[in-house]
Amino acid sequence: MAGLSQVGKVITIYPSDDDQLIWLALELDKLTSKLDGPRIYSDRPVNKNSLVHYRYGTFIILTYQNASGQIIPAIRTPDGELPP
Repeated sequence: MAGLSQVGKVITIYPSDDDQLIWLALELDKLTSKLDGPRIYSDRPVNKNSLVHYRYGTFIILTYQNASGQIIPAIRTPDGELPP
């Protein structure tokens, strides 16, 4: 089973950069604005009523150990930082 993150999805797109992501999301939102469809609860909609959803993630697992010793999942920012 694919799990909740896959329920209702028709297509997944991996843009090459942030500009392409924004352009694609807005264009797809316009093209699907008159359609009905499910909410993808694991992702964020482009706007309140959008069928287009997005999420930010990583293809590799990154963690760091904080000052209290906890192992925390992280995503490396373009600046190289590892926020929790």
